[in-house]
Amino acid sequence: MSILTTNFPNIEDVERYDTERLINFLRLKILNLDEKNFKILHDQDVDGLAFLHMTEDVFIKPPFNFGYGKAKKLGMLIDSLNNQRLLTLEEALLCIPPPAFIKKLTKSIPNLGDHVPDDVFLWDDFLESVRMYEFTDKKRYQRPQFSHSRTGVGETSIQAIFEFNICEVLNELLPNYLFSRKSTKNPGDPDFTCFFAQSTLLFPIEIKPEYLLEIGKLQFPEYYKKRAEARTMIKQIFSYMTENECQYGIFSTYNMHWFLYRPSNNPKKLWISETLELTSEFPTVLKAYAYMVQKLCCDSNKSYYSPHILKILDSVTRKDEESVSNTRSLRSRTKSSFNNSPDSLSFNTLYKSQMNNQNFSFLDFKFNDILGQGRSGKTLKCEFQGNTIALKCTDLWKYPLNILKEMQNEVEIYQILASIQEEFIPKLMCYGYYGGGICYIIGTSFSGTALTDYKHITERQRVMCLCAINAIHSKGVLHNDIRAENILLSNINDNVYWIDFGMASYHCEVKKCWKLFDEEKRELVNLLNQYTLLDSVVIV
Repeated sequence: MSILTTNFPNIEDVERYDTERLINFLRLKILNLDEKNFKILHDQDVDGLAFLHMTEDVFIKPPFNFGYGKAKKLGMLIDSLNNQRLLTLEEALLCIPPPAFIKKLTKSIPNLGDHVPDDVFLWDDFLESVRMYEFTDKKRYQRPQFSHSRTGVGETSIQAIFEFNICEVLNELLPNYLFSRKSTKNPGDPDFTCFFAQSTLLFPIEIKPEYLLEIGKLQFPEYYKKRAEARTMIKQIFSYMTENECQYGIFSTYNMHWFLYRPSNNPKKLWISETLELTSEFPTVLKAYAYMVQKLCCDSNKSYYSPHILKILDSVTRKDEESVSNTRSLRSRTKSSFNNSPDSLSFNTLYKSQMNNQNFSFLDFKFNDILGQGRSGKTLKCEFQGNTIALKCTDLWKYPLNILKEMQNEVEIYQILASIQEEFIPKLMCYGYYGGGICYIIGTSFSGTALTDYKHITERQRVMCLCAINAIHSKGVLHNDIRAENILLSNINDNVYWIDFGMASYHCEVKKCWKLFDEEKRELVNLLNQYTLLDSVVIV
């Protein structure tokens, strides 16, 4: 007989069991309990209510001393019964996720960007405010279900555990909010974000494995002042808060959590809460997250939503008017280090070698939407100098060095193809570093819709696509990434534009490499055949 049967009682019935009735119930459910076990339960006056508050560990220890198998089955039975109970929001937020144990994976953290808080202070009343607050929502919720897969290797493992045990649980309990990996509409890619109604960004969340911090018993502001790695990690989350104009943020190792705050009247100051450990019972981690979104990020008048998003003063981010004005036009073509930089180059070394790139801040753009996500990051739709552009952004905190090299190579290729810009490829509008180096960006004219969105194309569109690749080849450039995603069809006429030249290569003597160019053209013809009506298909 299994632990659960079709006549399984509800939890309210079990709560009312006296000791004798509880023992009779257990005789039916746990076949390997013997009379000695039942006598111990009887001698300890364990009734239904007490039974529901016991755990596997309690049964293993004195005075019960049950064997592991019996204790395990009793623990499973109690969990099954308790999972029937519907909880208030306050009760559900008091549940504690299991800890995680992550093996070390060697990885350095690049020190990028120029968003550094002027000073860091201890936000010493945050956790006390959470303790004193009570959620009064009367709606009932199922008990949160946690993953007990507690081990992994490196940052991606801890992110997966965080996503399941923190984000998904909070999404069930707080349906108006979304804790997820959803991208922001600004450059930079925080590990996680919190949105209100899936549209308004409240704050970024950054996750780092615990082995990267040697914080000990220090509070984070003190640790920040003593250790360079702490300053680097705070610089990253502070950059995401600044670029997205957020007043709040969260930094976490999953087993430890810190809550960050930038006052609206002094956004270059940063307050960091005391360390909140995952195992904390007063307050719990889930309650602290819920308090952050429902109390701090919302107006006290529940009928009106106020996200407390900051508008950063020009004086805070603009070092001087001259440096910003220098970003307004493309600079002369510079020699890329894509082909001659050793793989061992650091981000900082590569950055210094490209100092004649442009430098941008959020003051240069008006960000509207996310166009897509690719291997090099996200592409944003935004306004730049009165033009609508597609802005490809690579978060240099997150992406490997080879992606930065590809981005810089793409700029080189666009400059080689300058004479066919706006005819067969988009116009290069801007490129360089964003936010003092937290991102590398490439902005091009907004040219059309990807071929992937089409079921069929016209014969003229097919011809224009072939003409475009011929024009690119005539300049000695191999695209090297023939995919439908990289072909844009104009929404106004039959023009076709090629994009994404990160993997492209330049060959100064086209005739000597004719086989490579011919092979790429055949690859394109085969691709276009999939979008061409049967009577127009070309056999190659």
